[in-house]
Amino acid sequence: MQKMMSLGGVLLFCVVMILFVSCQSGKTPGAVGTDGSLLGPEGIKEDYKNMVPPVGVSLIAGVGYKADQETLDKIKQSLKRFAQLLCSDTYGNMYLKKAIVRNNSKESYIHFEKLAKLGGHARFGGTFTVNTNLLDLDKRTGQAGMGIRVLGAGIMHEFGHSMLLLKDEYGTKRKCVMHPQSRTTTFCPSCHEELLSRFTNWKFPVQAKRADWLKKNNVPEPVIIIK
Repeated sequence: MQKMMSLGGVLLFCVVMILFVSCQSGKTPGAVGTDGSLLGPEGIKEDYKNMVPPVGVSLIAGVGYKADQETLDKIKQSLKRFAQLLCSDTYGNMYLKKAIVRNNSKESYIHFEKLAKLGGHARFGGTFTVNTNLLDLDKRTGQAGMGIRVLGAGIMHEFGHSMLLLKDEYGTKRKCVMHPQSRTTTFCPSCHEELLSRFTNWKFPVQAKRADWLKKNNVPEPVIIIK
């Protein structure tokens, strides 16, 4: 009887140890920028390429001038549009977790500025700038919400340079958010291949199931705070 109990104790110990090791080897989803240290003017410092998805991104956005409340509200909506594009374009591998928008500030990861030209600019691994004059497209086109949608796509394009390390595709015939003139908000097959080779833990659904994935998966709602 004592031997049987000892054997049972050994088996129980083994099961506990297996469960413990399994928990210890479990992979925690990655995070670029945290509540204590959001992405800011210093750019991206984390080694994020091998992070386990879904990778949440937390950042600081700054409006380089004193914007009125209407503009701030539209910037917030543009960031929400960007959040939708980021999650859907990466099939949930990366998403916007939190953004703090500081009015009349240049100390940020995303810079909202009024630029002479409609485009923005970015550098790999660094900060980037987008043009709030795009919000005027509502008046120019007579289409409500056009400016918010285009600015959101503009943020996605520059983020594609800064965080995802993708190059411009101007001069090509590709339908891609990295080629704004193509008026496309998704990535082309070439970008998909590049992303999967760069981010080692990312996985995309097969081509035939991508439309279903977009229908069945919801975009996480980002926390966006205006200061």
